[in-house]
Amino acid sequence: MRIGVTISHDWDDYEAIEDAIQAACHATGNPSGRTISFEKVTVVHGASQMDWFVAGVAYSLGMHLEAHPADWALWDRSAGVRRNQEMVDSGADVWLAFVKGNSRGASDCASRAERAGIPVKRYVA
Repeated sequence: MRIGVTISHDWDDYEAIEDAIQAACHATGNPSGRTISFEKVTVVHGASQMDWFVAGVAYSLGMHLEAHPADWALWDRSAGVRRNQEMVDSGADVWLAFVKGNSRGASDCASRAERAGIPVKRYVA
């Protein structure tokens, strides 16, 4: 299972992150209804400061990590949206979007995932 994550740089509800990641592992589409083993989960993230916090939570649960850092030196101001598209293009079974206020980056990434047909669960603070 692949879980994509996008998060606002000022998100501060840390408990919601772990709860959402664990909830995403509940195999609602699985006829047995069992939770997917954390060791079989890869969390796709954007390698920003808050993404590394999310990655730490996932890692502590025994999940695999896939970082997609933005290349600011190469792409300048468009690096964030290019990174968002790269993450979405890498594929995910579900996307978790932690959006606080008017976070353009997290909102952009969530919208890209939706347009790609990936189910998005938005958490708003």
